[in-house]
Amino acid sequence: MPAPGQTNQVTSDEQGRIVHFEIQQGKGDLRQTIVDVGAHRKARLGRAPIQVFDRGRR
Repeated sequence: MPAPGQTNQVTSDEQGRIVHFEIQQGKGDLRQTIVDVGAHRKARLGRAPIQVFDRGRR
């Protein structure tokens, strides 16, 4: 049976600088966090950001 795991989310700008970092311990809402970070960056940049996702596997 799957168990909740830890999710690390790092958001970088075009120069590779980290602009957002969040660790969710098994109960986080990753989908909503992605939407919220995208909306925040759009408000700051004036345009929608490019978002790339990588789900690492063990």
